[in-house]
Amino acid sequence: MLWSLILALLLLVLLFARFRSQLSGTTPYNMDRANIPGEFEKHLTRYQDFAKLIITLAGTAAGLIINVLIGLDVSHNSYRDRFVAGAPAAIVFFGFSVGAMVFFIILLNLFYEEYTHSEKKDTYTAPKYALVQALGALGSLCFVIGSFMVAIRIFLIS
Repeated sequence: MLWSLILALLLLVLLFARFRSQLSGTTPYNMDRANIPGEFEKHLTRYQDFAKLIITLAGTAAGLIINVLIGLDVSHNSYRDRFVAGAPAAIVFFGFSVGAMVFFIILLNLFYEEYTHSEKKDTYTAPKYALVQALGALGSLCFVIGSFMVAIRIFLIS
């Protein structure tokens, strides 16, 4: 289980570094296309809805795994043993997915509010942009990894 924690944190650092390297210097980014005030709010709603979907799916999957673990009988069989072995790491990835998406929503809202209330519209910088992108990508990626881990442990590993 410790390896999954380390892997998720490493993924966050790598994603941030990748997105940050693609963004130019210290130039602030314009959140509202063509300088039309409020233009970004349509996109913000879509991003939040996607994040809420991932939060719901990952939370439900983690809860389902925990519920199945609680309800398993103590007799050993290959299915039970595979499921029990893969469950902790999958729960960690689902948890990171939920956490990353919650921070994604919070920071995106915070940065957009800061942007809309600034006079120069120069507050959305490359590091903030990269952090938001990295959190969104990490949340999605951790959900996919957790899902594959459950599927592989149940169906492929004997």
